[in-house]
Amino acid sequence: MNVLEQFIRNISYKFPKGYPDIEDPKDALLLENEFKKIGIDLDELNLTQHYNDRKKERSVILDVPNLTQQMIGDNDIQTVKDQIITQTQNEISKRLTQLENIKNLPLSFKEIIVYKIIKPVLSFQGKKHDLLLTTESEVNNVKKLYNDKYYYVIVEEDNIITLMGGVGSDSEIEEKTFNHLKQKNKPTKPVKILTLSDYEYIIQLDKPVLQNITFTPNELPYKIKTLYRPGTKFTHDKFGTGTIISAASYGQPDSRGMVDWIEVKYDRPYLTGGKLKDTRRFENLYTLISPSINTVATEEA
Repeated sequence: MNVLEQFIRNISYKFPKGYPDIEDPKDALLLENEFKKIGIDLDELNLTQHYNDRKKERSVILDVPNLTQQMIGDNDIQTVKDQIITQTQNEISKRLTQLENIKNLPLSFKEIIVYKIIKPVLSFQGKKHDLLLTTESEVNNVKKLYNDKYYYVIVEEDNIITLMGGVGSDSEIEEKTFNHLKQKNKPTKPVKILTLSDYEYIIQLDKPVLQNITFTPNELPYKIKTLYRPGTKFTHDKFGTGTIISAASYGQPDSRGMVDWIEVKYDRPYLTGGKLKDTRRFENLYTLISPSINTVATEEA
């Protein structure tokens, strides 16, 4: 039995169920306060040096080896490759920063948490293509190239252990996670795989084209924008003004000139299903470059 397990056993009597249910917000808060009493602050996830090293390496994409001319039509292959690398590197950095700023992951104390962060996909003329990303890693002064389709992080007891890549199924991720933790002499626990809602990151190669006018922005129940970036304001006739905290494709419009969804945080919480919430999700949002929108004499929100 490790020190953490003994500590939790010693305080279990304080919880209604006789043990801390970390999926219960009240239990999670009580557990956090008990940790603070002994000098353990769970205000944010701890970034291990190993994670920082792997983040630095895998944030530098060297190539997209499976990109072919057939996938991109008449577009210049080097130009498209540069676009893919730049957009993906920026998106990886953004998503990892968001994860690092999470207050804590209570589940990581009873299970090994695998968070699937990003899988870049090229979209062109109605077809989607998974992309391979080439990165270089150095272990014991030996450099090795990796070709991965997606990235994920491993979190254990609120420590982000590493950033890894893969090409296979969830069972392969689980096996690689066990092997990695075994090498680090970490205790064996069940693995729980979580996936970001916008895990599949679409890189749209088609350019939106304005077509015939069908309706004007003032016919919509929200204030239309060119893009819906997280951190910017969003105004809805019914729900008022809030701040966008996340969005599909980081709020960039797709080939239809639309954004699949955004999540908006409001200052005033509301009751739904017996619980208080302060966020709302809006789907299928038009932008000013949508072919369905009359952009004449219209200004961006």
